[in-house]
Amino acid sequence: MKKKNWIGAISVIMSALLLMNCFGIFSAPENRNDSEKLTRTIPLDETKLTYFDSFETYSISDEDDVPVFRGSSVFYEEDASFFNNVALEDAPDEYSTSFFCTFDMENLVYHIEISLIDKHGQVTDTENIDTPAFVNENGMLDALVEIGGETFLVSEVANDIVDNCGVAAWLLKNIVTIKIVANVVLVYHVITETAEQIRCRQNYKYNKQLESSGEGVSLGNYISSQEENDDSGYKCANYHFGFTTFDGVGCEVASAYNALIAMGKPELLSETIFSFEKLAIEHAVAWGNFGSSAVFMTRFFNARNISYQRFISFSKLKKAADKYESCNIIISQWNHPWTGGIHTYYIKKDSSWEKAYHGYNFNYKEPGETENNNNLALFNDGDMFNVGYILTSN
Repeated sequence: MKKKNWIGAISVIMSALLLMNCFGIFSAPENRNDSEKLTRTIPLDETKLTYFDSFETYSISDEDDVPVFRGSSVFYEEDASFFNNVALEDAPDEYSTSFFCTFDMENLVYHIEISLIDKHGQVTDTENIDTPAFVNENGMLDALVEIGGETFLVSEVANDIVDNCGVAAWLLKNIVTIKIVANVVLVYHVITETAEQIRCRQNYKYNKQLESSGEGVSLGNYISSQEENDDSGYKCANYHFGFTTFDGVGCEVASAYNALIAMGKPELLSETIFSFEKLAIEHAVAWGNFGSSAVFMTRFFNARNISYQRFISFSKLKKAADKYESCNIIISQWNHPWTGGIHTYYIKKDSSWEKAYHGYNFNYKEPGETENNNNLALFNDGDMFNVGYILTSN
């Protein structure tokens, strides 16, 4: 995936900080179907996730293309400072806390309503918080939340919590005394996941329309540049992917799509994009750092019944590829400089060709061009190797 410069991303975040809309302890920056109904990769109502232990009940649903979270938790004495009408001396076991959160898909705003419920089931206090989201450099949703005087990306905190490690997880468990704050971050996390799956369906409908109108990529046509938008039958730049367009973040998808063609399993680009979104491979872009989604491409390979060898060393990848007369290769490596992120591309090897290795979308800035070399090592231009695959059909 071609990524924008991280310095630029930081500048965007800093600019967003200046626009933060503060509400109590929270702050955030301001910003701008034809497929089956939503089915989650990990249904929250079926799988007890350890990082939701603080909730007594919870559910996540898709209500007419609006993600909705409902949950309740015990009331902690430390949470009293969050509400206006609760004295610290009140007994914690006299109350419980309810959460209701939605996400505005058009304006990209989280709305959460947190209510204090007494032992008789009556609402004694309610706080409403609106947190604008923004689209990060990966094309995914994110938001800034202030915790304990520090500002964190929801993606950063949620990723640590899910993995049960990292500074953010430690902060939430050991520093943040107001438990409600930690719960809100987790609610935003699952709401974001659901919003992106809803967007997946919307993207699929839009992308199918591009193809049916002749403004997309024709079946069986290789993608040599994810920025192509002029050549009929090869126009891929304006496909929707996540909350952005394919030209900026589509390289993993392009590499998998090209590999399918080479292995005699061609499919429309709209289908490949839909699968990446549905299998939460694109979601790994949102919560993983520096394009870790290339590692999660195995989900797609498994879904398409493709055998693969995975390599974390370029020398081992080359040694394995040298043994084949022909094979299909996907390489993901850091751009130069590394702050430019990661780029992933597909290489077809055929020893009968004058130059055995043909790279597609290697030079994504040059539509219509492939990079042809007689040695795989010539694709390794000195940038750091991330991960690579050799693919074969089952």
